[in-house]
Amino acid sequence: NEVFGMRFNGCDGSGFDIDYDQDGTVVQFNFSHNNEGGFMLLCTDDEPRTAAVRFNLSLDDGFMFNTSPCKSAPGNYNGIEIYNNTVVAPDPGLAFLGSPTSSFVSGNGPPQINFFNNLVVATGNGRGFDCEPDCHDNLFWGIAPTGNAYLVADPKFVAGDHRGTPDTPAGFRLGAHSPARGAAAPIPTSVSSDYFGAPIKPSRAPSIGFDQSLPPDTAPKLTGFRLEPRRFRARPGRGASIGRRGSRLRFRLDSAAKVTFKVSRAGHGKGTRTLGSFTVSGRRGSNARRFTGRLHHLPLGPGSYRLGAVARSAGGRSDQRHRRFRIIG
Repeated sequence: NEVFGMRFNGCDGSGFDIDYDQDGTVVQFNFSHNNEGGFMLLCTDDEPRTAAVRFNLSLDDGFMFNTSPCKSAPGNYNGIEIYNNTVVAPDPGLAFLGSPTSSFVSGNGPPQINFFNNLVVATGNGRGFDCEPDCHDNLFWGIAPTGNAYLVADPKFVAGDHRGTPDTPAGFRLGAHSPARGAAAPIPTSVSSDYFGAPIKPSRAPSIGFDQSLPPDTAPKLTGFRLEPRRFRARPGRGASIGRRGSRLRFRLDSAAKVTFKVSRAGHGKGTRTLGSFTVSGRRGSNARRFTGRLHHLPLGPGSYRLGAVARSAGGRSDQRHRRFRIIG
């Protein structure tokens, strides 16, 4: 569902509500935005119950959660699970009957709300809130973190300024290099897909927020590839040598990737037989590796050579560069 434009009347006015006398309520796969009373109204209850709020997008709502002593003043919010939601607003905080508050106000002991794997971004002056004791593995940006095992990082949305179009939620998908990817606690087995319908597989590390899709398979960008020095002198009995310090292979990657280096004779075209190769695990950013001028511990003879570098993504897409070097007799 998409819910927007609700007006606050002193208690109600949120996009959704888990009221008293509800048990087993699940609020999932919804888009809530620009609701004056907030994304969710939570009511205290003096009876045991369960409820789940998961895989929703709340955008520019008045509050993240508005709380109320609906049934009984001594009641609480026990049994409510809130996980894998993405919340973006000027002040994505909490309220009690519409008045800003720093915690889930409960009339009967600490509120046992299980709040985890949520992505909370303040685009204005976020006040912050306290969600102890069952608050963990959330990502906060622009707002003070709370709970345990949290992340403080830019989530790197695909288009975080997306507003007012039919595909607005797609703009709040996680970018390929988002720190929220693979950073969440295990997702309960009661849910099998995310907001966009992407399957949730127990074998794959879940992400924080409402988007569990895999990043697009793009070729890693390989730049700054160089070999210094590029002249080797062959020593009798030892083969190619470039001194005690050796030569250095240097390169940059825009994402972690396997990089395979192939050595062939220079000047004989692309069909030249590869003399040997070696593979390294490159990290995002600057990389450096020692190069001895040998392949598999065997020396290369005098001559000109071509050193090719191929960086491949997990899906097989690649980017490549090459440099030449020479071994002197």
